[in-house]
Amino acid sequence: VKTSASPVVVQHGMHLSVDGWRDVLGGWPQERPLRTLAIPDRATNEGPGLMKSAEFACESLTRPSVIVAHSYAGVIANQMSGICPEKMAQIIYVAALVPQPGEGPFDQFSQTEIKAMGRYISYDKKWATPKNREAFLGHSAGAGYKFDPLWPQIYAESAMIGVERPKFDLSVWLSIPKAYVYTSLDQVVSPLIQHAYVKKGRIEFTRDLPAGHLPMITHPKELAQILSDVATL
Repeated sequence: VKTSASPVVVQHGMHLSVDGWRDVLGGWPQERPLRTLAIPDRATNEGPGLMKSAEFACESLTRPSVIVAHSYAGVIANQMSGICPEKMAQIIYVAALVPQPGEGPFDQFSQTEIKAMGRYISYDKKWATPKNREAFLGHSAGAGYKFDPLWPQIYAESAMIGVERPKFDLSVWLSIPKAYVYTSLDQVVSPLIQHAYVKKGRIEFTRDLPAGHLPMITHPKELAQILSDVATL
């Protein structure tokens, strides 16, 4: 197991709380610090917005850290690079959105993919709300998921989170070491989109996990091992 002075900090994606990372934390090597970071008030009408979410995340880091960003947290991580790049030792994206400066979180998605999301999530001007817990988790987690009525917790989220565009210096972001964990069975952020992000972002270090969009739930041991191996700084 590789060790480092840099702690590993996990940021969760949309609709899923840090509780969803329970089994990854349980299987994490004790030699290295790991914690989860929950952005507050994301389930309120107004929501903190992208900039405030990134500011909160930056303020929570006391020293350079390895940021593990799942799904929408990739957008927050990119915005963080425009605020506190000195606190970002490495970014590890897991099935994440990785928009470039000025790009919307879902600009890479086709209309077909956006419509598919609409089968499981309802949208209005204020809220993005999972329609049915079992169907939402089944679609997101994919193969290997066994429905649990209590875990993980999911929630409705401010619709603001899907429209804001990150603003950061591309050259600074490119200077931060990065890795991407592909989820090859993903039905939410498709492998095609994931590979496009990696190519456009010039991310050279990648790993593959044969899982859906929620590998922290369906493949926690495998994901913990990959993150432990990849977090080299």
